Amino acid sequence: MREYLKIDINYEVYGLRISEDTNYYMIFDGGHLFEIPSQLFEIVDSRVCPLWVVRCATKNKRTFWPELFYKDDFFENFSEWEEVERKAFDRLRQIIAAYKEIFC
Repeated sequence: MREYLKIDINYEVYGLRISEDTNYYMIFDGGHLFEIPSQLFEIVDSRVCPLWVVRCATKNKRTFWPELFYKDDFFENFSEWEEVERKAFDRLRQIIAAYKEIFC
């Protein structure tokens, strides 16, 4: 994890996956989206993004994240630096930032 995360940095959480044994936060490090076990973080702002959608993947697995992330092959294409997914995610980040500026 050390090569990915820096200590004492606040990370925006773009989603949450709840599993039977562990919860994961979806974070963005400036280049990549990835899931990190929630126990590695301290919550400093408990508000939930209003753009998150809840889905039950299985009986013991639920995801809370933007509709964009449910798009077929989104994560695979994003990790391959596909332009469509990168632009869509940049737009999502702009919308979230504008929302926070107005309402937070």
